[in-house]
Amino acid sequence: MSIARVGGPSAPAAVGGADASRAVEAAAAPGASEVAAPSPAEQVRAGSMSVAAYVELRVQEATRHLEGALDTAQLGEVREALRGEWLSEPKLRALAEAAIGRPLEDP
Repeated sequence: MSIARVGGPSAPAAVGGADASRAVEAAAAPGASEVAAPSPAEQVRAGSMSVAAYVELRVQEATRHLEGALDTAQLGEVREALRGEWLSEPKLRALAEAAIGRPLEDP
């Protein structure tokens, strides 16, 4: 029984190495094409989204799970109530103001 030399013709191909580590690093590192879009709060801070649009977006997100469970009129009432709470309830208002970095305008 013979023993093959390390790295000799009967040795298995190396796993890993510099090429493999570079491939892993490249896959893990975000590329220029993978840059995340700014969040809605960042868009408000930058002036590219109005506060009203921000509130509406948050209301839509918060009630999305009700679509299909409520009829259109009921869903509209829930959304209208949430919009009112968003602007009048001090804790919700403070959260929104902290997210966008400035006071909410009154309707």
